[in-house]
Amino acid sequence: MPSHRLASSHGFVDACLYGLCWALNPEPLVAAHLEAGRLVDLSPQDPLDVHLYWQFNRLTARAIAPLTAALLRAAKVL
Repeated sequence: MPSHRLASSHGFVDACLYGLCWALNPEPLVAAHLEAGRLVDLSPQDPLDVHLYWQFNRLTARAIAPLTAALLRAAKVL
């Protein structure tokens, strides 16, 4: 099956803007494009909220430990 790999969330938005695909994108990333009519919400009556998970490579765990701790603190507030 044909597929494309894009290295960033912004890459998916750009691909959608160029008419290359459709995608599920984070709302803050596409809100201005939706408002301007450059992108179209294909299912506005059915919002899709998904749980997010913090994933990291164990080789980088020590380097990003402060960020991981901050994310855990923020998540407890929500």
